[in-house]
Amino acid sequence: MTHVIDPHANADEDGCLSRACGDYGEESMPMHGEYKEPGGKLVVVDLVVSGGRLSDVRVSGDFFLEPDSALDLINRALVGTRADAGVDAWATAVRTALGDGASLYGISAEGVAIAVERAVNGEAAP
Repeated sequence: MTHVIDPHANADEDGCLSRACGDYGEESMPMHGEYKEPGGKLVVVDLVVSGGRLSDVRVSGDFFLEPDSALDLINRALVGTRADAGVDAWATAVRTALGDGASLYGISAEGVAIAVERAVNGEAAP
């Protein structure tokens, strides 16, 4: 049995937030990754892996970007990508989604991709 977590809720249907409460499938657990670029800003990625693909991707951090809609473009670019795609593929997806019309300050597409990798691999921030 695998619990399916509503990505917009703070708890599952049983009111449980921990693996100790039940048989959570690894692929339905919320995952969290962080990366601080050298000389740059912190980027945080929270996501869920479902069916081998990223879903409910939320990028946040202490960085700036323009236009504000660029954050939604980044999130949408990562949703549906394979969980084993790797840093180069995720960075390319982010760069492609942003095109030439967006500016990132303190982070890069590669930094976002590294935070995704850390989330998927369950790596804590150094």
